[in-house]
Amino acid sequence: MLSSSRSSLLIAALMVALSLSGVLALDRLGRAARSFGVCGPLASQAVSKVRVAQSVEAYRLWRARHYRGRTVLFLGANWPKVQPDGFIEPPAAREYPLKLDNYVATLEAQFLDSTTFLFMATQTGVARRIIAVLPETGFRNMMEGTRKAKHVELHNGYLLVPYMGYPRFFATLKDLVDPGEPVLVYLAADFFQECSAQQLYTRLKEASVASDQVVLCDQAGEATVSEAARRELDRFAQLIGAGGR
Repeated sequence: MLSSSRSSLLIAALMVALSLSGVLALDRLGRAARSFGVCGPLASQAVSKVRVAQSVEAYRLWRARHYRGRTVLFLGANWPKVQPDGFIEPPAAREYPLKLDNYVATLEAQFLDSTTFLFMATQTGVARRIIAVLPETGFRNMMEGTRKAKHVELHNGYLLVPYMGYPRFFATLKDLVDPGEPVLVYLAADFFQECSAQQLYTRLKEASVASDQVVLCDQAGEATVSEAARRELDRFAQLIGAGGR
């Protein structure tokens, strides 16, 4: 008979395996549903580049262009954490005849904001996985915050933190590698608090990042974002042929 400690270890290993297999299954399903526009290097004239004031506009753009099953490359100073439990509370009573609820419309109407927009992208089928590139400070904060989390792995500089079945990969800019497919790029102005536009452009080229849709976000109204960071976003926009504000 197995000892209790050994049984616990076997159970823990099984839970990790089941969790990762579920993530891989969802990834395969998402790959089959992928939809792309015209793809190329970020500086290509064929790649769509849009400047937005706030992050929710990026989500609305993705939805309007019917992107599905995609990898989102998020570049920002901090990961927007959400607590989705109880997003939609079932009503205490329902009127008859019962009406079909529009889950997506309800989510968007009640909960879409600058913190939840990436979570919404996973819930509405836009994103099947997210690669979040953070500055060194933001990455260290993420490492510390997930120290006690379950099913977290560190591999080749990437921190894998699955959440509600969706793969989330965290990395610093120096550890970014080729994502393996064209990505939806979301670049927040606050990313430039520890990095220059030229440094980012060079690293994205070195990592062979390709895209069909680049969104540059000014993060208007966010007091923690400096005008210097927004000016650096202007410089990056010029480097990829997107123009300034």
